[in-house]
Amino acid sequence: MTTTIPEVPTTDPDLGGFTYVKKKSRSRPTAGKKNKKVSGQTSSSHYEQTTTTVSQIKEKYESRKAILLDSQFFRDFSALFKDFLAASEDARPRKLKLLGIGTLSHNPSLTQLAFGLELATMLDIPHGEVQTSDPMYTATDTGFLRDHLGVSVVSVALGNAHTVTDRTMVFAPHVPKSVYEATLRTYWTANQLHHLTLLGNDLRHYPEIYSDGRLRRESPAILALAQGNILNVLQVPGNFEYNNVFNDLAVQWVQATAEVPNLDFEGHVIETEKFEMNQDDVGRVLDEKTNEKETSEERLLENGQESKNA
Repeated sequence: MTTTIPEVPTTDPDLGGFTYVKKKSRSRPTAGKKNKKVSGQTSSSHYEQTTTTVSQIKEKYESRKAILLDSQFFRDFSALFKDFLAASEDARPRKLKLLGIGTLSHNPSLTQLAFGLELATMLDIPHGEVQTSDPMYTATDTGFLRDHLGVSVVSVALGNAHTVTDRTMVFAPHVPKSVYEATLRTYWTANQLHHLTLLGNDLRHYPEIYSDGRLRRESPAILALAQGNILNVLQVPGNFEYNNVFNDLAVQWVQATAEVPNLDFEGHVIETEKFEMNQDDVGRVLDEKTNEKETSEERLLENGQESKNA
């Protein structure tokens, strides 16, 4: 039987349609260290440059891919992931889906895309069998993905793109918890949770960010895995040069022999904010953010000049 994920709207258009997990005041003192900038890392604002044409995207993609492959981060991850695959051949993912990468006009998205396709190589999955979905993909993004990389772009948000008939790795970096919850519920209700390998935000951190009461109401599947003892976790190294691309990610899976608790999802509605923007609106938002940044920098310069003249 094939089960599909219900369509889940996205939330924050300023971050490519998806939101980054940020620690709040409830975090344990040690948890904040996971987001700390390591030696040699570059700030995200420097890294989030934009590109608009297919040729520019192609050039930037090759550049970001080269940086990724030459990084100690990727060497460290590759060694860990190959050990994971060797130790769990029976659970080896046979399909790969990339969710929430974001518009390819941003460098972090290009780096995550390159990483996702390197996952495909390590899993022996041809690019033509890789599926990707993001409501923020532009026509230019889609053309590059399909024509230059051979990746299958799913036009709908999450709904018809996602099945549980095969062991599948879902690479979904820094998407809203509602997307993780919807993904988990699909596999959970089909009694196929062991068919899912999730490479995304470390689910164990959510009780540090949200109250147990809120998670019980909105994300019971996430809470059950975060607080249970059946989730296997392979932490993704946090030493990439740019500190907002792969932070707080983990490879997570459940063994086929694990005793998965029965959860009744009836009445547990996945709450998300509706997001409807056309490409003109997206461009306007990005322009406004650029103008705000330039205005802020001008004010800093003016204040510095006034201090000198005082």
